[in-house]
Amino acid sequence: MKKLQLKSGLLVQDVDEELIILDPTSDAYFGLNEVGLCIFKALKRNANTDEIIGEIVETFEVEKATAKRDVFVFIDELVKSGLLVAA
Repeated sequence: MKKLQLKSGLLVQDVDEELIILDPTSDAYFGLNEVGLCIFKALKRNANTDEIIGEIVETFEVEKATAKRDVFVFIDELVKSGLLVAA
């Protein structure tokens, strides 16, 4: 998997126990729940997917296969929305 990073210039705001991410250049918008927030924070500190999956398994006590699927779906959505770009 190629190295990805969060796009620069994103607006990030906590609103009612949810993290809102907005790309002002494209109007792409994401509202993140607890799991999404955990993944987002890990991406911000440049964690790799194995590290992120491990954190999800440990924090939310889910099966590794479920965590892996959820992490890759989430990352794919961020890439498609242009919020996560090649480093």
